[in-house]
Amino acid sequence: MKRKIRISCILGCALIGIYLITGGADKGTPNAQQENKDQLLKKDKNKQVDAINHERLQTQFSAWTVYWHTEGVVEEIQLVQDNIENLCYFAAYFDHKNKLVIPEETTEIFKVIKQDFYEKKWTHYMTVVNDKVYEDKSISLKDTQLLYQLFSNEEVMNRHIQDILNLAIQNGYNGIEIDYEAIRMDLELWNLFIDFCNKLYKEADTKHLKLRVLLESSTPFEKLTFSEGPEYVMMCYNLYGMHSEPGPKANKAFIESLIQQMSVLPGEKNFAIATGGFDWSVKGTVTALTEIEAYSLAVEYSANIIRDPESQALVYHYEDLDKIQHEVWYADTVTFNHWISVIETAGDYGISVWRLGGNRSSTY
Repeated sequence: MKRKIRISCILGCALIGIYLITGGADKGTPNAQQENKDQLLKKDKNKQVDAINHERLQTQFSAWTVYWHTEGVVEEIQLVQDNIENLCYFAAYFDHKNKLVIPEETTEIFKVIKQDFYEKKWTHYMTVVNDKVYEDKSISLKDTQLLYQLFSNEEVMNRHIQDILNLAIQNGYNGIEIDYEAIRMDLELWNLFIDFCNKLYKEADTKHLKLRVLLESSTPFEKLTFSEGPEYVMMCYNLYGMHSEPGPKANKAFIESLIQQMSVLPGEKNFAIATGGFDWSVKGTVTALTEIEAYSLAVEYSANIIRDPESQALVYHYEDLDKIQHEVWYADTVTFNHWISVIETAGDYGISVWRLGGNRSSTY
């Protein structure tokens, strides 16, 4: 599965145009004007031109687009188009009748990418999630009861498989990605899920559709038997987040432990790392941030950005206008270099990036 080519740090490390921050934030004031912030961002961008010639990374990757953030995605793809091998479009979900639905935003960005990059031989994956949207617009995320319904018997499961295949083919996708989450330690549901994946793979293969299956770090690998066929993708970005105290999305030990867990799986294996980060306030709120948002906050509040030695993620503290203390952790180019090197040192594995959109590049 060797897929190595030389690319510059700006193209390879962040994979979507993330720029290196060299130790600390540029100086600003808590009430900095937008014009001043833009100048600081431009100045930082210019500092990175010299870095391109000093660091190299050799990798290709898969990347996700998401329906709630399509702005700037095409521009980011332009920066790294020669290094993309797959694009995954997040996501098809279920309506109140358990019918699969692709958001309009996903369809629109898919059409634009297919048109703008028509010469590329990429695999375009339709990602399917176990989220359910009801008539009143309320949402049940990672709904495992929905999965039990879809897997309730062989006839229903087969119908679900055909629905997925038909939706992918009708909309022009040449790959399917299954992202059914929150199964955790439910072994009954796991066995149904594995049976579903095996059947889906066989049916998809007859129609020349590729299949990726996403797995969470909580997957009880020692109690399950996965079959060869799909490409299995481990999500390596939930070490810290909405569910926890402040910290990086991943570090060396976390990634290595997941690589070890995945070693029992047959076939191709892929490891996903994530852009952006989180803002934790002492009030208990946690807010997801893109890389641009995280850096802009540091500029606005004159934060002193430091690099965590273990994860190589960036971290800073600031006090907002209401005198509330915050702690922010996020990834940049150096962080991505580090995480990717951990994966590539361990073996010849695929790499995926969650996600395109909101990452610093020459277009911003």
